[in-house]
Amino acid sequence: MTLVLPEPSVASFSPDGTLLMTQPMLAEAEHLGGPIRFWNVPSAQEEKPALRQPHETLVASFLPDPQRFLVRHLSQDRTRWHLKFVDLMSGAEWLHLESAEPCSGCLSGDGHKLACFVTTGREAHAEIWDVPKRGCEASLALGCPVAMSQDGRLLLAYSGTTDLESALVLWDIAASHELGAHRCRPRRK
Repeated sequence: MTLVLPEPSVASFSPDGTLLMTQPMLAEAEHLGGPIRFWNVPSAQEEKPALRQPHETLVASFLPDPQRFLVRHLSQDRTRWHLKFVDLMSGAEWLHLESAEPCSGCLSGDGHKLACFVTTGREAHAEIWDVPKRGCEASLALGCPVAMSQDGRLLLAYSGTTDLESALVLWDIAASHELGAHRCRPRRK
């Protein structure tokens, strides 16, 4: 299989290896942009029309669910991330969430849970979403999520929303309690 792309691009395979997704890299920044294209493996034929995404798209990635993929992009005012789950066949948006900068969302390895950081409304907090059910299942008094376990049971997040509160907390989502914390050294400026 040989693909000739007009610009430097990044690529990823679908979970079943039958599709290749490409997206151009923007020369003026360290992020991705432009149309997302899908190619049949091994024929190298373009499968679907290219999906045009906003200029500020960070990255599109396949999910373990072969029917959808995730597109993340930063808002124009650069304060929040739009997390869009898109149906692969139709290109239709299936679920749209937002997460405050700097968190572009933490997805569990199985693709069933997503942690995001919410700063609107009441006090800033982390939310845990059940992706297949399209519903928020927990709101946690934590700062910005950093990582989520493969099965979506554990979340690593900052303890608060300011630099002064620089502890990483390991949280058991199902049991709704802290498993441990590690105080981080303050950043030097």
